[in-house]
Amino acid sequence: MKKRRMAVIGIILLLSISVLCFFSGCASNSNSVDSSTPEYDYAGNEEYKSSESGIAKTGDTEQSETNNIEQKVIKNGSLTIEASDLSQVEEDIVSLTEKYEGYINDSSLNIQKSKKVVIMAVKVPQKNFEKYYAEIKEVGNVERSQITTRDVTTEYIDLKARLETQEAQEKRLVEMYSKASTIEEMLKIENELTRIRTSLESISGQIKYLDNLTDYSLLTIELYQELDISSTAKVSFKDGWNLFINSITLLAKGILLVWPFIIVAGIVYGVYRYRKHKQE
Repeated sequence: MKKRRMAVIGIILLLSISVLCFFSGCASNSNSVDSSTPEYDYAGNEEYKSSESGIAKTGDTEQSETNNIEQKVIKNGSLTIEASDLSQVEEDIVSLTEKYEGYINDSSLNIQKSKKVVIMAVKVPQKNFEKYYAEIKEVGNVERSQITTRDVTTEYIDLKARLETQEAQEKRLVEMYSKASTIEEMLKIENELTRIRTSLESISGQIKYLDNLTDYSLLTIELYQELDISSTAKVSFKDGWNLFINSITLLAKGILLVWPFIIVAGIVYGVYRYRKHKQE
């Protein structure tokens, strides 16, 4: 009995020791696993901190540049003016345009039955537009006037931001191209560079277009002079007389061109009549 009791106690002790060893081993393994996978210290990485600082500075710079962009407004106008002396009014407009550093973009003359009409498209620096517009209204009797404005500041800022982004991408692609090790990589980068540069040209063109529209204002001026009945009759008679003279001139030129053939034809006909008469 005593031996059997000692054996049971030994078995219990062995089982207890095994259980304790099992749990202590699991704890040890857990600690070893945790220590074998350390977290990456982003805060202590100098390269990460410098790049993060660079991004922050770039963002601040872009935000500052965006805030510094002045308001972009497209301002245009139109005028309809009755003139007592059309030629004189045209000269006045040309002088005023030169005074305010503008230029005549287009001009056309149309003579109708009851009036002469001149349409002029003038471009002047937007900074001078208001003064120029006020003085132009003094050259004759203004029948209609209009000024239109359109704010394109948001559109301009968006284009500028897109341009900067595309330029940064182009720079990175150029750097990648210099480090490419295979032809396949080089071809892929070249294709992407082509796409980026095409986009850059398009955006730059849009920015230049908006710059031109906002730097210069377009003023469309319609001038007209009423013609009285006597003036209209004189114009009609003058036009008819000129047409008659032109017709006579053309006829004379035609005769001069064909007279040798008329002479030859007359000689041939005379010979023919002579022979026929002789045969009779």
